[in-house]
Amino acid sequence: MSKAIIISMTKEGCYPLIDGVKSVFYRNHKFKNDFEKIYFYEPLPAGKIVGEADIDTIIISDKDSIWEDTAENFVISKASFFEFLKDKSNATAVKIKNAKRYEKSREISEFGKNLIPPQRFLYLDY
Repeated sequence: MSKAIIISMTKEGCYPLIDGVKSVFYRNHKFKNDFEKIYFYEPLPAGKIVGEADIDTIIISDKDSIWEDTAENFVISKASFFEFLKDKSNATAVKIKNAKRYEKSREISEFGKNLIPPQRFLYLDY
């Protein structure tokens, strides 16, 4: 069975990704499990899954290298990136492909019974 994640992201973060304007987002931690697909959960105002994408590459490296290699496709500014990672030496960049925004947002319950909207992310078998 393939793995996916549902990730909680503000509309400022997720819409540029699912609309294909940007293709990289970052995290300040390494994911423990591999995954091939990502579903974007917008907490407010939607409170729903608003789009999806396939994973192209996951890069784990020092934050300077991550910024140099992926900055043109990041959703956030350089200042915000380094402020978020000020206490970290490494970062994780997730490059996505085949992103799409759903015409009609989906309820999280469509992805499994008793799923609770994630604060950050949750793993999902599909």
